[in-house]
Amino acid sequence: MLSTPVCELLSIEVPILCAAFGPWEEVALAAAVCEAGGLGSLGTATRAVPELREQWAELRRRTDRPFAIR
Repeated sequence: MLSTPVCELLSIEVPILCAAFGPWEEVALAAAVCEAGGLGSLGTATRAVPELREQWAELRRRTDRPFAIR
């Protein structure tokens, strides 16, 4: 498997970074990318803080791997 310095820096297995996009629900996609060894991410641009916290908690329930909040 391909491993790069960014993999070590972010504690991921493969050098795949999934950019946040929306305003659509993206928790399932971010979790799938994380579980596949990449870095999934969630966007914050159009959501209220309570909704963001709910999304972050849902993503954490779906994966114990690193993810990004943008």
